[in-house]
Amino acid sequence: MSKKVRNIIFLIVAIPVLYYLHDFIYVMKNGYTTKFITYRQYLPFFKDSTQSNIDTTFSWSEVKKTNTLFQCRYNYKHSSSFVMIWEFKELKGCNLNKIRFNQNVNFDNLKMIPCQTLETDSTPLTTAKLNFHLGYGLTIDFGGGTKIIQAISSDNYRGFYGDIDKMCFDDENGNPCILFQNGIQYRPTLFLLYENSQGFYLILFNSYKPFDASIINIFNLSQR
Repeated sequence: MSKKVRNIIFLIVAIPVLYYLHDFIYVMKNGYTTKFITYRQYLPFFKDSTQSNIDTTFSWSEVKKTNTLFQCRYNYKHSSSFVMIWEFKELKGCNLNKIRFNQNVNFDNLKMIPCQTLETDSTPLTTAKLNFHLGYGLTIDFGGGTKIIQAISSDNYRGFYGDIDKMCFDDENGNPCILFQNGIQYRPTLFLLYENSQGFYLILFNSYKPFDASIINIFNLSQR
């Protein structure tokens, strides 16, 4: 085998390896880091009377500099439910009433490259574009299977109780940043955008057990 042929074979093998190695390093550098010991700092989001229902053996955080995703199981009617609290540091001070909701959005052509699927056992399944920046604006797209049963609002939170099939957070330029998917069987969900003196948060609650909008009462939604 000539030296020229060996060099060609080397390049054929090396280029794909370097490509995937570059992607691996990028994910390691810009991806989320899982931690399992930070649930205590999220206890204030729950009322004192409901904090004991948090299953601390199944709580974790996905951490980045600009945002932190906390997830836990919550014991509701003797069944595991899921709570997601996502802090977006960029959106602190954002006007809740200026956030746009778009319904009946088709996600077939949605692309987020590169991206990372977070904890696969969580509900909804969440995929985030790496190194995304929401800026100081936010648009939320909802899939055609989403049904708003009861709107919820106050001075410092806004949301609804209903069914969500798919949901996407877009940045201030309309680029998709985070995709939430509940699968074929939609689950009733409490969806809240919440702001207090500490920051701006997304709160999601869903359960295998039936519940209604009054589930909001497990949370401490003060303006502290």
